[in-house]
Amino acid sequence: MDYEIMIPRMDMYDTLLPEEKKEIFGVTPYTISGGDIPTIMGVNPYETNVELFKRKIRPRKREKTPEMERGIDYEAATKLMFKHEYRGIFKQTGFNAMIRSTKTPYLIGVPDDILITETEIKNEENGIIAVSGEKMIHEIKSKYLIKKEAGFKTTDEDRYHYVNFVIPMYEMQMQLYLYLTGLKFGVYTISIVSAPFYTSDRKTIVTSRILERDDVRIEVMLKEADEFYQRLLSKKEPAIKQRSGGI
Repeated sequence: MDYEIMIPRMDMYDTLLPEEKKEIFGVTPYTISGGDIPTIMGVNPYETNVELFKRKIRPRKREKTPEMERGIDYEAATKLMFKHEYRGIFKQTGFNAMIRSTKTPYLIGVPDDILITETEIKNEENGIIAVSGEKMIHEIKSKYLIKKEAGFKTTDEDRYHYVNFVIPMYEMQMQLYLYLTGLKFGVYTISIVSAPFYTSDRKTIVTSRILERDDVRIEVMLKEADEFYQRLLSKKEPAIKQRSGGI
C-alpha cells in the first residue's frame, strides 16, 4: 500500500494555515490535493495556477460559507441517492479519511468513499471490466446551477464548458486518488440541481461514470505537481498557464 491514512476527513482542510498543516503532517507546510491538480494543469476555469500559488504561499483562514454548507449537504444527499440507485451493484464502505502518498508525502487526497463491487461490472465494448469484490474510489460532486447551465436548455457554449473543463477537472482529481490508493477504477457521481426547492420547475440530474486508471496521464500530473511543489518551497511564482481543455 502506497498511502497512509492521516486524519479523519476534513471538508475544510483548505482553511488550515501552513503551521497547522505542518503540525498535522510533520513534513511540509505545503500540500497538493486532488482539487489542486486541475488548477496546476491549467484546466480549472475558475482559478489560475498563479492564483493557487499565491493562495498557498499566503493563505488566509476561511470560514464556512452558506454555499459550502449547501454543497456538503447536497453531496450527502447524492451519496444516499447513489446507495439506493446502485443497490446490489456497489456497496459503500463509509471510508472517511484523508490519505497521503508515502512516495510523495505532499500529495494528499480525501475520497468521498471506497466502494466494493457486489457483482461483475460489464462494458458493452470491452465486456467484463471489474469482478465482484473489487474496490473502487467514489467521488461525488454536486452543483447548484441555473436551468440553462444545468443542461436543461443547453447551448453550444454550455456543452463546450462542461466537456472541456468540468469533466477533465473531475477526472484529474480521480486519477490522483487512483494513484494514491493503487486502485484500478473509480466512480464519480455528479448531481446538478436546476432551481431552488420552492420552485415548480426544480429538477435534479444524477449521473455516475466509471473511470479507469490512466498511468500515462498520472505521470504527466505528477511531474507538473512536483514542479509546482518545488516552486512553493523556493517561493518562485510559476508562469501563468493558459486555460485549456485537459491533457
